[in-house]
Amino acid sequence: MLELAATDPAQPYGGVLPWPAGGGRFARSAGARVWLVDGALAGYRAASGKNLVTNLPSSEPARTHVARALVSGLVRSPSGMHLEAVDGVHTSESVLAPWLDAAGYRASGRGLFRRAVLTD
Repeated sequence: MLELAATDPAQPYGGVLPWPAGGGRFARSAGARVWLVDGALAGYRAASGKNLVTNLPSSEPARTHVARALVSGLVRSPSGMHLEAVDGVHTSESVLAPWLDAAGYRASGRGLFRRAVLTD
């Protein structure tokens, strides 16, 4: 699992590789983030940070593997503390809902929020 800025030269989508079809509006813009799992695009978040767009495989067990890895990446990311929507639907209705709940995300006024955990 790797999180990169959408504009990072190491991030191939929108440059060397085309963005995935459907699902959302992708752009190599400042502030946007991407999450790659096993080298493939798993998630995209525009600079506004309001909506996470996923690119999950359609079949199991690959779908579960990528969803878990994506949520794990969000948990470690400073930009992953608050989510208003996933794939255009409320976070509680999204395909990631079970994994977000297990990762400690809780309902807020707008979507889900996860508090930072401080360690020594």
